[in-house]
Amino acid sequence: NLNGGTLEASGQAGPNGLFNPWIVGNTSNPMTVNVLNGGATLEVPTSYNAVVSAALLQGTNADGSLSTGGISITGGGTLTLENQETYTGTTVVQSGTLALAHGGSIADSSSITVSSGATFDVSALGGGYTIGSHQSLIGTGTVAGNLTVQGSLQPGSAGSTGTLAFNNNLTFSGTTISVALDSSGKADNIVIAGTAAVTGVNTVNISALGNSLANGLYTLLSDANGGLAGTFLFGNGTDTETLTLGSGSYTLSLANSSTAEALSVAAVPEPATLGLFLSGGLALTLISRKRKARG
Repeated sequence: NLNGGTLEASGQAGPNGLFNPWIVGNTSNPMTVNVLNGGATLEVPTSYNAVVSAALLQGTNADGSLSTGGISITGGGTLTLENQETYTGTTVVQSGTLALAHGGSIADSSSITVSSGATFDVSALGGGYTIGSHQSLIGTGTVAGNLTVQGSLQPGSAGSTGTLAFNNNLTFSGTTISVALDSSGKADNIVIAGTAAVTGVNTVNISALGNSLANGLYTLLSDANGGLAGTFLFGNGTDTETLTLGSGSYTLSLANSSTAEALSVAAVPEPATLGLFLSGGLALTLISRKRKARG
């Protein structure tokens, strides 16, 4: 059982100079491992290629409840999962690479977080990999291999904006994209080096890191290969909404093209400011009329 603590890969270097240990099970001694509420940290040092051939299953806790535990990956090496894992907790790639072998899956994991400098590698899956409707892909790292997202995409990290990068193709399929903006004019964004594809209606959720936003145009999604043309709407079913922060409000508008999904932000003038503007305009008009009358 995995129920807290750290499991570290170890082994002897092979002829290629890499370490290739089996840290949980091997092909001649298959195992299943229950992931309990405490979960586990799997540490794979740099230059290690560690393989988990055991199935990491959703376990049953001592009180009889089903586990919600997950796993975290640390170290600079590569950890490969070979099985259909059924644990339901989070998957966090803090550093290094988490790879799925052909036939590997973490479809039951509630969320996959890829931190800055880390990689989630699904390139061994010939048909690509799908983030299901109940899952979230989060972070500021890199995804290698073709991916379809039916669930949620959340670039960035807690308290700061960031970029989630995709080295290959990315398909939006009824995706919910959650993006944060800060007061300095920065926004979370998704960059696609391969080619995007857009199917169905995809929803954009905007939040703020603070009590104000900077007016301007923000690029939320970019694809130099031109596959982003499609439908992206706010939760209200349109491409325009109002966001209220503190005492101020902002008009948000989405603009779609084949290479980008952009967001326009414009502050809504406060009633007092608008009143002063209108009264000032009226005063100027009256003065102009009096001068014409005198003339």
